This record gives sequence, C-alpha cells and structure tokens, in this order.
Amino acid sequence: MQMASGIPFGESYSSPFGFMAKAYYGDELTEETMKFRVEKEPGTFWTYEGGNTILLGLILKNATGKTPSDYFAESFWGPMNAADHAYWNLDHEGGLEKTFTGFYATARDFARIGKLYMHHGVWNGDTLLSPDFVDACLQPNMIPDVDGEPCYWYGLHWWLGEQNGQKFFSCRGLRGQYIVGIPDAGLVIVRLGHLQRKDRTAHMPPDLFMYMDIARSIAAQTN
Repeated sequence: MQMASGIPFGESYSSPFGFMAKAYYGDELTEETMKFRVEKEPGTFWTYEGGNTILLGLILKNATGKTPSDYFAESFWGPMNAADHAYWNLDHEGGLEKTFTGFYATARDFARIGKLYMHHGVWNGDTLLSPDFVDACLQPNMIPDVDGEPCYWYGLHWWLGEQNGQKFFSCRGLRGQYIVGIPDAGLVIVRLGHLQRKDRTAHMPPDLFMYMDIARSIAAQTN
C-alpha cells in the first residue's frame, strides 16, 4: 500500500512491450504479475507502480475468498447506499479485476468514497473502516524515492498534499480523474476527466490545485 514493495514492475505508458501494456490489454493479469520478484528491500524505496495494486487485489481475493468487486460491493458500495451500479474491467470474462484501473461509477458515488475517508471510515454511524486504518492511510509514508527525497506526498494508496494551509488527500486517475477530500474545508471534490497535465507542482498535477480553488469559491458563494 505504500508503493514500496521493491518489485520493479515498471510504470511506462509508452512502451507496447512493458508491463502496463500487458496489464491493460492482456488477458492473463495474474500470470503477468507473478513473473516479477522483489529486487529491493520492501519498505526502503518509494516508486509508484500499478503492479502493487494488482498484488493487493490478489491478496484480497486469497484472504477473503471473494473477488475484489464482490468484496467492495458487500463491504462498501452497498452500506454506503450507492445510487448506481459500478463496473470494473476484467482481464478476461470471469477473470481478475484490473484493480489498478478501470473502475467506473458516477461522480456522486465516487464522492461517497471521499466522504467515507473524510469521516474516518464511519458512514452514517456505521464503522465500515477502522478509523485508525483511515488515519494511517492519510499519513505520509516518508519512504525515500529515487532521488532520496522522503515521500511526503503519498500515504497508503492515497496522494497527499497541502494548499493554502489546508491538507488534502486524493485519488488520481491517469486521465485527470480525481476524488479529493479537504477536511478543514469540509469539501469533497470529484472530477471525471479526460486530460491531465504532465508537469508537477509538489508532486501533484497543477490542474488539481485549480479545481480545489474553484470548489472553495463555489462553496463560499453557496454559504
């Protein structure tokens, strides 16, 4: 969950022969993932790798005996009273969920995920996630990256940052899809996007800060 497994899957989106291409377009996700081995001591080196999220899906399936989609539906989607069905890409019919991508839902239902974390895992009085676990997810893991910089921008599968003195947490899709929670402002923001800037400000896409500014402005006018 820290993105520090020490397994070099590779996160290139330009190579048609890389792991990401096989993960997106191949039909044997488990087989492709299990070809890799640990090369660095786990917990000592941070680098974003979608393969880690695939491993989490496999671990979840082995631990619960349920597919990630069934487990998520029973444990979260149903209890959170999601308004619409969600869909998850599989590597083949009846196969494995691509847990690193391909989860489709409406903006309002995506916002429920942000709201759950804003409320420390408690949904309308029901504890769906341990508050201690949620708090751990939203703490920087501080594991050094390739430049030796302690990772202050990532916790446990959540991107972390600060704007205008207020901390925020976010999910981030390849095409600029975002779920953002700003606890001090009481805001949850969802963007269903198609484009994301490639440059980074404090390890974040600059457009993310723009959307937070817009949300704050709208909230101020509404209040």
